[in-house]
Amino acid sequence: MGRIAGVPNKVTAKIKQQLQELIDGIIVGIDIELLNNNQKIKLLQIALQYSIPRLKLTNEQYVDEPSDIQINIVKTSDELERLNKVREYEKENNVRIF
Repeated sequence: MGRIAGVPNKVTAKIKQQLQELIDGIIVGIDIELLNNNQKIKLLQIALQYSIPRLKLTNEQYVDEPSDIQINIVKTSDELERLNKVREYEKENNVRIF
């Protein structure tokens, strides 16, 4: 029979506690004044990984705007009717006439 869902594993919890105590002891025991500059930079680099949240990569999607703009000036209702017929034909046949 396994453990009940939600109950932490005793061995894992004990190991985590021992590791935390070990880490705490090592950190307290480090004499930073004895480290050279390269060691200080390396220590800083490692510590920052755990203290500053990492940035996630984001993908920005740009909407490709049309580069050409067409303006149709219609003077009569006949011209408007012909223009509408052309637009309808373009949509039905997936073509551009103008």
